[in-house]
Amino acid sequence: MKREPQIFTRIDDQDVPVSNAVLDVLEQEEMTESMVCTYVRELLIEQAQAQEVTWDKYGRPEPTTADFAFMKEYESLSKVDHTGSRGDRYWYMGEIDSKHCLVITNIRLDQHRGGIYFNSIQTVPPDVCEGQGFASKVMNKVTGLADKHGVSLRLLAVPFGQKSVSDEDLISWYKRAGFEQTDPDYSEVLTRQPQ
Repeated sequence: MKREPQIFTRIDDQDVPVSNAVLDVLEQEEMTESMVCTYVRELLIEQAQAQEVTWDKYGRPEPTTADFAFMKEYESLSKVDHTGSRGDRYWYMGEIDSKHCLVITNIRLDQHRGGIYFNSIQTVPPDVCEGQGFASKVMNKVTGLADKHGVSLRLLAVPFGQKSVSDEDLISWYKRAGFEQTDPDYSEVLTRQPQ
């Protein structure tokens, strides 16, 4: 994945990233350097005020009160999975054929773009518990929380672990939950705005 370098400007002694939309406007206008600086500063202040975004000293968006409220409620509904990766939480879904069915999720604050990063969702054990709608039930709870708290969710739709889901099926499943492909260069990056 090729990434364009991020351009920053300074506002109140903080580095703030300049969006591509701003750069597109600047390419269409002939402006002096000081006019460009003033224009960009005004646009960024307006954008930050509209989104109530604050930036840390590295130019990253700081989590909002809504982000923290979402994470607190998410953590209250799920349990820490001490056997998995850092940040894994599980949702107990019941028992099938003497096997305990769990949905493992990994959701965290997105330190780079703001909002919530939905790292993974997986049903275990896959041989018995997959295909029962458990992951969809958990997804509905998570998206309901995101709507309740007014936060966006972002993820990278790449199958892992179980081989029963193709890339296309996974993206289709996420789209049914309200996620959209928002980056034409990276079709596997999906975002869901609160509804």
